[in-house]
Amino acid sequence: MIRVEHLGVGNRMCAAGSLNSLQVVNVERYENEWTEIVKIETRSGASIVVTSTHRIVMQHGTRTEAAQVREGDLVKTASGHAPVISVARHADCFTIFQVMFSPDEAVEAHLT
Repeated sequence: MIRVEHLGVGNRMCAAGSLNSLQVVNVERYENEWTEIVKIETRSGASIVVTSTHRIVMQHGTRTEAAQVREGDLVKTASGHAPVISVARHADCFTIFQVMFSPDEAVEAHLT
């Protein structure tokens, strides 16, 4: 596991659920950025806190912004798919990161 703070252009990662190699092509850090964050929790115990525009992989591989995820939706997790049991939103100033990969595929994320 690599913390987002330690990612740099040229680093390679595995795509979520596969052995495909993704290359980091851009990392932007925004200090004290006013933004809405969304915490999504699933019945399987998985949870993630992301910006409202972060793309979430849904049941059939489609992607939707975190702000559009609702309770009862099925989202992809490390262990398969799980129903969302809670979605909470909060706006404030945060340090946020925007990471771009090539090719543009999903990566697994964890909270620490």
